[in-house]
Amino acid sequence: RTPPAAEWLKPQLEFAHSKSGGKGVALIGMCLTGSLPLAVISSPLVKATVLCQPTNPFLFPWLPDLSSKERDAVRTSTTAVLGFHFSHDHFSPEARWKTLRGLLGARLTEMIINSNKGNPGGVATGAHSTLGGDGMGPAQEIAFQLAIRYIDNRVSDPPTTKPYPDPREQFPPGFFVQPPKT
Repeated sequence: RTPPAAEWLKPQLEFAHSKSGGKGVALIGMCLTGSLPLAVISSPLVKATVLCQPTNPFLFPWLPDLSSKERDAVRTSTTAVLGFHFSHDHFSPEARWKTLRGLLGARLTEMIINSNKGNPGGVATGAHSTLGGDGMGPAQEIAFQLAIRYIDNRVSDPPTTKPYPDPREQFPPGFFVQPPKT
């Protein structure tokens, strides 16, 4: 089911848009709210969506926290999505990302941060929070900067940072980009 917070969020989009003076609204979901931006992705005001390590529902690791009606809305949406997670994050399992890839197809740019034991970025094997939290290291700092660029290029008028994604960009060791499903 879709979290009740999604109903509260929908009218907030109009308020945020009216106050921002930009091209649209950006949403970031992290951990427990990881799938929440998808619940409102069909709004024409939503121009940037970032999913970070979505964890709900815990008992159904293959599902995002969305009703079947909202999943249908995600499938038909045209909004691009940037997703971040660690390769070995058991709270945001691969089964859920497989479902998200199926729902979003080529609209999902998935950034996977290597958390294998002995990874080149020195990321802890139990790492979970991709954009912040305790022990924020170089990988999280890079992810944060990528998220800022992604949002800026979709909602700022004019954008203030270099474009994202930049096809010539080389990602640092430990970052994997999941090729979009076509």
